[in-house]
Amino acid sequence: LCVSIAFWFVGFGIAVNIEDVPTYFFWQKVAHVGVTFTGPLYVYFTLELLHMRNVRWLSYLYDAAAVVFYGLICTTNLYFSGEVIRYPWGLYPKATPLLTAHAILTVVCLLSCYPLFFQACRRARQHGRQEAYNRLKYLCVALIIFAFAPIDYLPKYGINIYPFGY
Repeated sequence: LCVSIAFWFVGFGIAVNIEDVPTYFFWQKVAHVGVTFTGPLYVYFTLELLHMRNVRWLSYLYDAAAVVFYGLICTTNLYFSGEVIRYPWGLYPKATPLLTAHAILTVVCLLSCYPLFFQACRRARQHGRQEAYNRLKYLCVALIIFAFAPIDYLPKYGINIYPFGY
């Protein structure tokens, strides 16, 4: 998960300072290695951390979707059309239907994990497992902060907000 997020940060950090559109999209594709796999890896992290191996198939389903998305990013213009929106901070790719589908998948991945964490936190507290409760409580706080990451999709729809999510 951390490596995935690092690709996201580095790729976008470089891309946001590039004005040459083909070079910009090269770095967007590098960044989207991370973007594409962050949601599924987040689900995998959640299921492993909470010892929910009986529903690991869900993680594999999200992983398969991520592989398909990344394959389409690299081989077609269905995800990146080649069009950009110019903002004061730099270029940003214009949204496409496939990008929208990926954004929805990412949000679903994030939202599907929150109830699992909150339930595990509540169970640990009810059963008097203070160490587990504290660990999960602080992890929940970190994950709530992580929930702002999908804000990065908004500029792709022409909404003039700096992509501070990443």
